[in-house]
This record gives sequence, C-alpha cells and structure tokens, in this order.
Amino acid sequence: MVAKLIARGVRAVLHEMGYVLWKKDFLQYGISVYDDIGRLNRAWDRSVSTFFDVGANVGQTTREALRRFPSTRVYAFEPHPTSFRELAAIKDDRLSALALGERSGNATLYQYGEAGDGSLINSLVRDARFPTQFGHRPKKEVDVACSTVDDFCLEHGI
Repeated sequence: MVAKLIARGVRAVLHEMGYVLWKKDFLQYGISVYDDIGRLNRAWDRSVSTFFDVGANVGQTTREALRRFPSTRVYAFEPHPTSFRELAAIKDDRLSALALGERSGNATLYQYGEAGDGSLINSLVRDARFPTQFGHRPKKEVDVACSTVDDFCLEHGI
C-alpha cells in the first residue's frame, strides 16, 4: 500500500515535469535493443545463447551485451586494426579481429576517414552508399581477414 502511494507521488511529480514513468514491459519496441531481446525471449520462452556484434568498433555494444546477458556467448567482429586493439582491452576470448562478408579469405577494408576528423567509416564495399552520399571517398585500404557467417558458425560449432 505504501509502495503504491509512493509510486503515485513519484508519477505525479514526474508528470508535472513533463516525464512519464512506465514499466519497461509496457514500452514500445525499438527504444532499447537489449530490453527488446529480453522481452521477446521471455515471451517466446527462450534464452539468448549467442550474440553477434558485427562491426564492433571499440566494444560499446559488446560490453553492454556481456553485462546484460552474462551466460551468453558474445562474439564481437571488428576488422579494423586500430579499433580492434581498443576492443581487445575487454579481455574476453570471444572477440575476433575478423570481418564478416560474402566470402572467406583476405579482403580489402576501405577506410573513408581518419581518426579525429568525424568521418571514420569503414566498409568492405569500395563505394559504400552511406559515406559516399556525404561526399567521402576511400582514403586508405587495409588488408583484413574475412569470413562468412556460415563459415564462422561451422568452425565454432554455432
């Protein structure tokens, strides 16, 4: 009873400030991917066993997935050597200095900017749509290891 009164009071104060307090299960999908994954898995009576972070950059999503899903195998893929060095600081054996693409082997990673210039975008596609629409052209090419999702899953028993 007291908890309900406190909750009502908090909601009233937040409402006056222009905020709404909702239970996460009542929020629409698309606000938090992690909450969405949890809600869908509860609804389908499943658990998250494998999580792929493709293009992991320096590990923002990887860190959150490891925190939110501690019993899940999280595989992070980041082919850019500089970004991977920072990602590797997470110290988890599930990280891969690998690109995922349409075929396995070596591939060219096109770097569309330089660190610090606000346009550091990488792609396995020479004239990738996103960077080129803003006038960026490849500035550097980096040779990286590449695998397909199918080959990676076969190799790791996924």
